[in-house]
Amino acid sequence: AVRRDLSEYVEESAAAEMAQALGGKEALHLVVVGHVDAGKSTLMGRILHALGQVTAKEAHSNARDAAAAGKASFAWAWALDARPEERA
Repeated sequence: AVRRDLSEYVEESAAAEMAQALGGKEALHLVVVGHVDAGKSTLMGRILHALGQVTAKEAHSNARDAAAAGKASFAWAWALDARPEERA
């Protein structure tokens, strides 16, 4: 894997602003590609939870709401799909 600095892709001022917003942490940009219902949102919801970006409270709320809607297997995806039309 080739590691490149963010400043290769965006203006230097924008790269500095992004680095400051992240508190000095490095950013990881991912593109997830797959067929409809292949589990893209579920995968990203689990990754975000593992990284601490989705709290246990949010995960529990999503699990409860998904089960109530009859879509328990979609609980992790609901971390990303917050609007009602996305959860339909």
